[in-house]
Amino acid sequence: MGYLFLAPSATAAQAQWRESKSPLLAVFYTKSEKFFVSQQGKEVFGAGLNFRGALIKGGYARAFPSALTTSGERKARWYSRQGQPLTMPTYDGKNIVEATGGFSAGLGVVRWKSGSTNHANFMRESGALAFPDNFSSVQMFQDGLAEAKSLKTKRWGYINSSGSWVVPAKYKSVSRFNDGLAKVKNDAGLWALINTKGQLLTGFICRKPMFTQKGLAACYFPDKKNSTLLDASGKQTLATPAKSISARSYGWIVRHHDGQNDLRDLNGQTMVAKGEIYDAASKMGDGLIAAQKVKSGPYGFINLKGQWVIQPTYSRVAAFNEGRAFVMKEKKGPVQMIDTSGKLLATYPEATTLSKVGQMHEGLAAVGLKKGKKWRVGYVDPTGGWAIKPELSSSGSIQYARFVQGAAPACRGDYPQTQCGVIDTKGAWVTPPKYSGIKRGFH
Repeated sequence: MGYLFLAPSATAAQAQWRESKSPLLAVFYTKSEKFFVSQQGKEVFGAGLNFRGALIKGGYARAFPSALTTSGERKARWYSRQGQPLTMPTYDGKNIVEATGGFSAGLGVVRWKSGSTNHANFMRESGALAFPDNFSSVQMFQDGLAEAKSLKTKRWGYINSSGSWVVPAKYKSVSRFNDGLAKVKNDAGLWALINTKGQLLTGFICRKPMFTQKGLAACYFPDKKNSTLLDASGKQTLATPAKSISARSYGWIVRHHDGQNDLRDLNGQTMVAKGEIYDAASKMGDGLIAAQKVKSGPYGFINLKGQWVIQPTYSRVAAFNEGRAFVMKEKKGPVQMIDTSGKLLATYPEATTLSKVGQMHEGLAAVGLKKGKKWRVGYVDPTGGWAIKPELSSSGSIQYARFVQGAAPACRGDYPQTQCGVIDTKGAWVTPPKYSGIKRGFH
């Protein structure tokens, strides 16, 4: 596909959650370590630690000491946003468990090994193991249930937040619940659809994991030629089987055997009729979806009614955010800024790829310009003018360079003299930059 989609803006609820979990942190790295840094440029924690994933999940980050312990082990622990390590429980009164996976619903995934046997459980923020019974493996909670593998049966099922089995551990494999639906796999390698009560909604009729969302699931049949959409009762919703089906955040692309496609909403209702669309982007922005009418054709934007708001005339497009999107008429540029009506607002002759352009966020968007063999990054405002001159360098994904609550991670200089830190909306350094690169933006 010829479009690029960056992280969508936070909803008001997400923003409130983030504020309640202050401070927001970005992740920078040096040659040997990663550091979580606040919007004020303060190094909250990181020295002497090595972070797995360098991402805070459920309010906690997973890290392990760079140096080995006296016993020769290097076990990951959970750390709060304030850099405080949680007290890790022990599994035998002496040896601590290891943090793994993520934190959700106030429970963090932990694991350990006893002899040759793998064990897993959840821990509470207090540092206690959550459940008296252990498992072979567990995953994070979703829709009130978590996938768990039984030590006894060596099979997968689902447990609730009390640690009780809601769906017996009898399946070869299972998936996370999404909007009340999940998939389970039998020994023959086929999948069925179940609900949160563990009731089978279909037989084992699907040959590979299905997409599930908003009460619908895509099912690929064992013949490897046909697919369909299943509703929450397990009923097939397509009149005739399709060649393939792809999930989108707002619906489904259905590809028919005659070479024509249609676009359906989350309820399975037709948004764009068969033959009127070839493909559409995985996500939307500002209620608009990047789409193609024909294979290898140009891109435009449709609304949630399936109407073409901006006709397909672009070779490359990025998602809208805060009423602005970046597009390219030609594959090699230049990058242009448009509004939701398709009006051209600005052209950047030295910007030749959307991979060096970020979304508009808090009224500013990062734009990278090609200067010989080097890239220089600045920020433009909603009019398309430069709010921060393109004098910064590029390090890490451009999506990490977005402003959140008035601060953004940024870099200056070229490798190996790159220096990174935090800037404000005027482009001034909050503190002198001293890191080698950016690992994550503020979150």
